[in-house]
Amino acid sequence: MKEGDAKVDKFMTSSMKNVNGWNIGSFFGDRAFYKGDWLMRAGAAKVGIYGNDAVEVTYPYTRTDSVGEPLDGSKHNYTLTFPAGSSRR
Repeated sequence: MKEGDAKVDKFMTSSMKNVNGWNIGSFFGDRAFYKGDWLMRAGAAKVGIYGNDAVEVTYPYTRTDSVGEPLDGSKHNYTLTFPAGSSRR
C-alpha cells in the first residue's frame, strides 16, 4: 500500500503545470475522461474526490510562498492580491 500511495503522490506532483507559482492540473471527469488511467483516477480520488472537471472549475494550489519557502500560517500572514479589473466570469 505504501508503494502504491507513493506512486499516486509522484504522479500527482509530476502531472501539474506551474502557473505563476500555482500548481494546476485537470484530474476530474467522467469515465470517458479517464480512458482507463487508474493512476490518474486514484490521484483524483486522493486529492479531491468528487471534484468538478476542468470545464467547470480550476483548483490552483501551492505549498510554498513566493520565495519557495513552505507555507506556515503559525509564522506568517499571507495575502492574495488580484489586480483591479482582473475578475473573470
